[in-house]
Amino acid sequence: MVKPNVSPYYHAVFCLIGFLLPFTLLFANDKPWQNEIDLGMLMYNGNNNAKHLNGSLLSEFQQLSLDNSFKATGLLAVGKNTQTKYKERNAEKYTLNDTIQYTFSPRHFAYLSGQGVRDHFSAYTYEFTESMGYGYNIFDKEYFIWQLSGGPGTRQSKVTAGPYQNEWIGHLESELFYEITSHTSFKQSIVFDRSTLNTKSRTVNELKTALFGPLAAKMIYELEHYSHIPPQSKFTRKTDITTKITLSYSF
Repeated sequence: MVKPNVSPYYHAVFCLIGFLLPFTLLFANDKPWQNEIDLGMLMYNGNNNAKHLNGSLLSEFQQLSLDNSFKATGLLAVGKNTQTKYKERNAEKYTLNDTIQYTFSPRHFAYLSGQGVRDHFSAYTYEFTESMGYGYNIFDKEYFIWQLSGGPGTRQSKVTAGPYQNEWIGHLESELFYEITSHTSFKQSIVFDRSTLNTKSRTVNELKTALFGPLAAKMIYELEHYSHIPPQSKFTRKTDITTKITLSYSF
């Protein structure tokens, strides 16, 4: 396989940020925009074991038939090496997600989605995934929403201390929201990206409870699994499990 040039992928991510941020600032006080900032403790079990702070930004725009959701997350942990006695990183990960949905009937919509992941403690040092396709709203009530979507896509990735990979994928996603009470809600996201080289699955369960005003508390349980770990990678575990306890501020 021809070795791709890495720099265009990074340029694409920076262009995405540069394009979205001005609109976020321009419409931050307008009703179609909903923003949320999380900060809290994260417990990680997988290719490294660490407890550290994490943060995220979620910005959603809804108007007429257009729905755009942009999310950025980051985590960094520094701990003391028991052998060298020096402080060093034991976790560092950054993600960018952007999804655009266009609703053309109450039940049916089309989507365009892109994701970038930079993880220093994973089998893949970076991954970029793009997909587009069709979605269907199974339930669309005020207190209960469940939608399925899927379509073709591509994935570019770099194995830690190994080759570059560029492949076609089949993308399938389930999104569920349930309002348990007026103060408590549950969200679940399940994603499958299947290819001939590797299948990646990711499940996120989130329980949110309102505290007062714009503040809320969240408990998030996240599971990420690869069907195959490249032999060149120094990280050998196929499954990473993350538990987050955060405070959330909405504006």
